[in-house]
Amino acid sequence: MSAAQAAAVSHAAREWRVRFVHPEKATELARLSVGESDVAPLVADALGIAVAELEAQRAEAREQVRASARLLLEDHEVRAACAHLPFRPGQTIVALGDSLTDDALSWAHQLNAVLEEVYPDDPPAVVNAGRSGDTTADVIDRLDLVLAQEPDWVIQLLGTNDVRHHGGRRVFSPGQTGTNFDTIQHILVTLGGTRLIRMTPPPVAAPAVEAATAAPGVRLRWQQEDLARVGRRLMRSDATVIDLHAPLLPHARALLDPDGLHPHIVGHRAILRVFLLSVAALPWSGADDVNELPTAVVGHHEGAAS
Repeated sequence: MSAAQAAAVSHAAREWRVRFVHPEKATELARLSVGESDVAPLVADALGIAVAELEAQRAEAREQVRASARLLLEDHEVRAACAHLPFRPGQTIVALGDSLTDDALSWAHQLNAVLEEVYPDDPPAVVNAGRSGDTTADVIDRLDLVLAQEPDWVIQLLGTNDVRHHGGRRVFSPGQTGTNFDTIQHILVTLGGTRLIRMTPPPVAAPAVEAATAAPGVRLRWQQEDLARVGRRLMRSDATVIDLHAPLLPHARALLDPDGLHPHIVGHRAILRVFLLSVAALPWSGADDVNELPTAVVGHHEGAAS
């Protein structure tokens, strides 16, 4: 590998880490109100770059998000759906999840950008409460931080890490994951009084994941059927559920980064497209309680976002 090629690989690796490295989201730091700017010198030093370069890369990611949102809104079906979203000006929406939400290019950031476009006056604000690596159990431990945001809505995308296999053993059984989902719903809806919209875990490209995590002793593995089973469990539950797995499955490899697990920016746009079309199709009118809403909704998008 030439010096130029090595430099390009190193830059790409840093860009990847910038997307997912957010130490300020660690539970104890978050409870101390440590912010992104507070830990920026530490992150920059760990990446071997200046703080100014870190901020430039973050700014570039934000611009990519805005550009992706504008592109999505060129879709006439999506633009029409945005006229029927249930969110109101000034409301707070918390996006709750793992790395699929934490990603600086994620569907959650793109949702915020879309809402800024379609609600020109006092748009709803999306708070990104994704944290890389989180399981449903990890999320339960930090729901106090979610409720501290006083959210009107919580949009949940969880379960991918629950079905992760380490060395041939699955992290949680289906029963454990189901119990955790019920606990999250109880705390947020029954105790917290917020509205909860849940999405099923999207598909992965299992062979690519295994190739990318082939380090000795690690043997990380995801099985498509495990993810689908989590989705079916959610769609039998009480909260409104949007199915990402079925509509995105035919296009999974094309929507994912080389690791086969994380969507790239187009993949996140595809997730958001399914979300917007599905949420807009729900009969929100007159439903003042989340329990009055339909128990499940399947994504309306059968193809990938452009």
